[in-house]
Amino acid sequence: MNQKSSSIAKHNIDNQLECWNILCVDDEQNILNALKRVLRGQQFKVYCAHSAELGLSIMTEQPIDLVICDMRMGAMDGVQMLTEVLKLYPETVRILLTGYADKESTIAAVNVGQVHRYLEKPWDNRILLEVLEQELSKLQLQRQNRQNRQLSEQIEIQNQQLIALNHNLEDKVKLRTEQIQMALDKLTNARDKSVADHRATLQVFYNLLSSQAQLGGKKTRDISQLCVLLANKLQLPSSEVMQIKLAGLLHQLGLLCVDSELYQKPFERLNAQQQKLYLSHPLLAFRAMAPVRFLALCAEIILHQHRDFNSGDPALRGASILAIARDYIAAVSGTEHSIKLSPVSALERLHSAPAGQYDPDILAHLPALISQLDQQLQSDDEQLLAVRLLAPHMSLSRDLFNHQDLLLLSEGHVLTAACIERLNNYIDVDHPILSVFVFKGCKASLIEAG
Repeated sequence: MNQKSSSIAKHNIDNQLECWNILCVDDEQNILNALKRVLRGQQFKVYCAHSAELGLSIMTEQPIDLVICDMRMGAMDGVQMLTEVLKLYPETVRILLTGYADKESTIAAVNVGQVHRYLEKPWDNRILLEVLEQELSKLQLQRQNRQNRQLSEQIEIQNQQLIALNHNLEDKVKLRTEQIQMALDKLTNARDKSVADHRATLQVFYNLLSSQAQLGGKKTRDISQLCVLLANKLQLPSSEVMQIKLAGLLHQLGLLCVDSELYQKPFERLNAQQQKLYLSHPLLAFRAMAPVRFLALCAEIILHQHRDFNSGDPALRGASILAIARDYIAAVSGTEHSIKLSPVSALERLHSAPAGQYDPDILAHLPALISQLDQQLQSDDEQLLAVRLLAPHMSLSRDLFNHQDLLLLSEGHVLTAACIERLNNYIDVDHPILSVFVFKGCKASLIEAG
């Protein structure tokens, strides 16, 4: 092979990242040796066979990209072999070597075996390499096109699944919104201007929230209490304090209109689409509360609870108070980030938030008001540990229940070596306890606020 043919082959084949598997089939050893010399040093892995039967056997064990087969061989000739290759491996490139007198057989190979190219003996090395480069380039393009089609099909399937999911979520939101709106319409039609009716409306709202285990309850009452403490510290009018208090109680009302999965796990574990849907709950609450005139400011506060503070707008001032109270109580109760924080760590989390998330003037009053909350506070942060990582003298930060919701150990219990051994034995004979909430310090206790 001359220098020109070598440079052409090297330039064209370099684009193929992996070696091409080439099978050469001929019953003459000197032909096989000549083919190996031509292909030596190129980006080819060459397999040789002295018969068509052996060549087909090799193809059952190795992924062959291109076959160079002689026309005249023993029991199975080149036409028969390439016809079998077409049947079993239709993607494999098929090249036939023919003699001058084999033109009729060559026509048969083209028609029956559908060979891609044929070369006459003796061949020109440069032409042989150019043929290989052309056919393998076509094969590479076919494979890339097939991969692109498969990728496009996968993307289309995923897009359709995403569209269906979006429609499903939108339908759920619409249905929940219509349901709560129907309930509010009934209340609005029946109410009058009396204080008793106002209280009844509030009770219905709060009871709707409390019907869900993750909403309402003591946590919202703590948030509402802290909202009142902050509002009074700022010496706001009593009417505004009342609206901020109610916003603390009802700030999660809109979550009744979304899939419960969105508030059954921490916000940080939701994907981007779920977080977007979750953050739509203030708007859903605002729309549901809009017909209730005496809750107008409360609805505005709930609507803006996730916006940056602006001290010039009363609604945003109330929203700033709500945001601080909401996130502080969430931090110490462990409802948003899986683990409970001590008051000190919770304050550090709020102070380290991005600029503009909380009103610094309101946040400055928070440390002095914490002790006035009607709640038990941890003196230390908690952590979630597997049973095998527990150590003596660690203290439980939460009650420990088994799979049947039976109390095993109470909050505050100090672990001993014998107790840890019993927990490990319990795992072996019953359903597993995967993890336990304990205080980060080896010895920690609850401190009474006030």
